[in-house]
Amino acid sequence: MICFTTLIYALGKAVGPQQAANYFNQWVQQGRGEAPLDCLATLRAVQRVYSAEPIGVLVDAGGAHIGKARSRLFTLAFEQMKDDDDVWLTVDDDVRVPPGTVKVLIDAARGPGPRIVTVPYALRGQAASSSSLVGSNGQALTQADPTSIDVTWRKPVDGEVVPENLHPIHSAGFGCVAMNRQAMEVMAAQSILFYEIERQWWGPFADYYGDYGGPDGRNYVQWYGEDRSFFARVPKNVSCYSLIVGESSHAGLTLDLGKVQR
Repeated sequence: MICFTTLIYALGKAVGPQQAANYFNQWVQQGRGEAPLDCLATLRAVQRVYSAEPIGVLVDAGGAHIGKARSRLFTLAFEQMKDDDDVWLTVDDDVRVPPGTVKVLIDAARGPGPRIVTVPYALRGQAASSSSLVGSNGQALTQADPTSIDVTWRKPVDGEVVPENLHPIHSAGFGCVAMNRQAMEVMAAQSILFYEIERQWWGPFADYYGDYGGPDGRNYVQWYGEDRSFFARVPKNVSCYSLIVGESSHAGLTLDLGKVQR
């Protein structure tokens, strides 16, 4: 089973969460014509490549707290998935991934052991390599290197066997990420699900991760952001990789994954 989830917070802010969810459900049911959202185009790519297996679709259209919204989707997907080779694919509303890249991504996430695989994408409004980034109208962007993507690479250690088409990472953004059931079980054990008290919410994507002692002896909150906070909880027995083949599109900018700097 593939569990596909998405955040459509921009549309939710524009028309309200319930109406945004209604729109999205209508578009999913229609399944034809030009996709009005990039995430919907990604879903159609998943449905095209994996038409022979069940695909669950979950949408979150509300909540200004992205960490809380991501954790809600994590929990909903976790409840739907039963087998070790089940995959959770989460995609933001402005990220589009074509069928060929979708297949490599999901097949990679179904590898042995707990595994998380991310798709790099160009950061909105950042400088980018003209060799790997083009505008939505096909024009080459000529900003200077380096290509700006939300991935922190890790060098393979001696003797480490890295799967084909993947590269080890420390952390990444959550615009497009896939992980298997085994990885979700590990991550669920690293956080407190369903726990909300005094407006502080702890889950896999909590905005901050614990306190640390400062030089003056006082305790300070260590802030990560919801995606970095997630990866800060990933133990060493979970393999974290990034795709280095295919392409992705974020906010109208298409990235050639084979040309990103590592």
